[in-house]
Amino acid sequence: MPFGLGYYGASDETNRNLDYEGNPPKLSESAKQKIHEAIAEDYPQIKNCSDRDKKAITKWVVNEHDR
Repeated sequence: MPFGLGYYGASDETNRNLDYEGNPPKLSESAKQKIHEAIAEDYPQIKNCSDRDKKAITKWVVNEHDR
């Protein structure tokens, strides 16, 4: 089940403007690669992971980083 951005703490306005229906974001392969490269600067082990593991590590970094 998809979640709207409000689930992640976004304001109501952002939730409505970006994707009120809660569909997951669509990224190009190039954008995904850039995200993985950015994460690899601090976690180089991501380079040798499967796509499934890269996705899990990315979610972990984004959701659990120091705010």
